[in-house]
Amino acid sequence: MLEETLAKLSGAEKGHLKLAVPETAIQFVTLLLAQFCQLHPGISFHLENHNRAGLLNCIKENSCDLVIMGQTPAEMDLVFQTFMKNPLVIIAPPDHALSQVQNISLQKLMQNEFVVREFGSGTRIAMQRFFAKHEVQLKTSMEMPNNVAIKQAVAAGLGLGIISLHTLQQELALKQVKILQVEKMPIMRTWYIVHHKQKILSPAMLIFISFVAQNTQKIWCNKYPELLHYLPA
Repeated sequence: MLEETLAKLSGAEKGHLKLAVPETAIQFVTLLLAQFCQLHPGISFHLENHNRAGLLNCIKENSCDLVIMGQTPAEMDLVFQTFMKNPLVIIAPPDHALSQVQNISLQKLMQNEFVVREFGSGTRIAMQRFFAKHEVQLKTSMEMPNNVAIKQAVAAGLGLGIISLHTLQQELALKQVKILQVEKMPIMRTWYIVHHKQKILSPAMLIFISFVAQNTQKIWCNKYPELLHYLPA
């Protein structure tokens, strides 16, 4: 864009970025944007929320400047930067029989039903790989299209759920769900900021990528220190 080319020549921090993220990342991305925009008021954003299929389509169609995602596709020619771990935890209603049990075995989980994300979601893929590796077969009672539905279903007693710790701040504070203490958990994934290898990076994109890589973990930990004890040492 002409505006960004002129910004590069003048050294000014100006531009408009189109950013695509999964629902799981919305809470920490909005925290990031709030701080970033205070520091770089000349850069504005259009934020889109997609499931994994939608994020992949954004990359294929080159319809977004940058994409945040939890699992990069090996078949696409991408450049990606890791910037934060993404712990997946198991949640239950607070009055569930396992809510007071310590070091729950993976085999014990097979006695319970799970509310899960739809096929193809990043969380579902990570869950399937983890439990297949440990030769554990979970019972699936219901599929849900997003994390909000998973949390609501678990709180209502429809089953256990597997979800990113980054989506649970409100539900834990309100004691609507509880994180179970399960052996070998959490499932540790990684967040990436991604763009196609052929994409020409504007000054605004470079500034934002650098900010994400250097500040995301610190911003999240400062905002939610009470959640840090759920992470492995």
